[in-house]
Amino acid sequence: MYKNAQNSEFSGTNLYLTSNYCVSDYLGVSDCTTPQSISIDGRGYKLTLYSFGAYKIKHCRLSNIVIECRNNIDPKNKWKTDKFNFGVVGFFDSSILTFKNVSFSEETSFAYLRGFKSVEISDCREYGSYFFVYDCDNVRFCNNIIENAERGYYSIGRQTEHGQIEILNNTFRNISGGGIILSGGLKYNVKISENLLDHVGGGNAMKSCINIHPRGRILVSDNRVVANIGASSLDIDAASSEYFSEETTVTVKNNVIDVTEGDNSLHGMALVGLAKLYFKKNRIRNQRFSFWDTPYLEFTGNTVVFTMEFDKETNIGAMTTHETTEKKEYQHYYKYNEFDIPPSEGTAIFNYQSKALVRIKGKRNRYSRPVEFIDQYDKIEASGDIQLYK
Repeated sequence: MYKNAQNSEFSGTNLYLTSNYCVSDYLGVSDCTTPQSISIDGRGYKLTLYSFGAYKIKHCRLSNIVIECRNNIDPKNKWKTDKFNFGVVGFFDSSILTFKNVSFSEETSFAYLRGFKSVEISDCREYGSYFFVYDCDNVRFCNNIIENAERGYYSIGRQTEHGQIEILNNTFRNISGGGIILSGGLKYNVKISENLLDHVGGGNAMKSCINIHPRGRILVSDNRVVANIGASSLDIDAASSEYFSEETTVTVKNNVIDVTEGDNSLHGMALVGLAKLYFKKNRIRNQRFSFWDTPYLEFTGNTVVFTMEFDKETNIGAMTTHETTEKKEYQHYYKYNEFDIPPSEGTAIFNYQSKALVRIKGKRNRYSRPVEFIDQYDKIEASGDIQLYK
């Protein structure tokens, strides 16, 4: 139990606050002698401190606490950052970290979490900061709110082949950069579902609303995404670490992907280096599709809406191959989709720039006006209701 508000560090376990608590220097231990277990129940009180650091810890649990920064409480001014540091490092093999109902102040630069076998972050709030997770194996990130931040949730590093990431029912609001970023190319069994990303994204791929560099089985479903002006909405790119992965299967379904009100420009959506892609029952507005190095594609039951008129030939989609996949057999299916394109003088095209044979089959798609599928290299075999042009 905390009693002395003048203490500047601690070395005990199973602690709880009995009042608002102010730490004059830092909370944690700087000489790598962090206790094996730290558990703090804030009971709703506020913990005011300069920095938190825990190194090689077996178990860390924070709950029901408000963590607030006061940079001017560091009398030695030994930290040169303008923002608050928060970091916890585990043993990598068996360490466990749990955050429940933790709020971070707007001065927090980010929450740095590394080296845990299991991580659960739920019902937390970050104001003006973001979560950075590195080298963690099984991560569950649920019911959190991150707003007015540079990024949202950012994960990078290695996982075992049995690792899992679940990002469920979170709110990302007013994020100037990427909303959900999973990089490193080593993520297995990822589920991103029922999240709200409201006014999220920046000007390049790593600042997409959702950005994944995957291998394994990936599910992106039932999310609501509103992209900032000029931001890419969805970037799933297995080719960032290798040009193609035989073991990558991605399902994108039941998502609503939109743009900021009044933004009528075409936004980007890239799906790259995926062995199998199932794109089902999504509602998409003002998005340009790019499918690269994806031998098997099912594009089914989607509603694709464009609000602007095209005054010239406009590429609403493209498919390309790379030399690493050009010997593969490509099968692409477009079924039961609705393309809502307003009348205009320009032509809407889907440009297949493939040097490999691609068999495209269309079934019961509806077009408010024709979409021309362009066979640039004379490598396409089309059937059904796909209108092929050369």
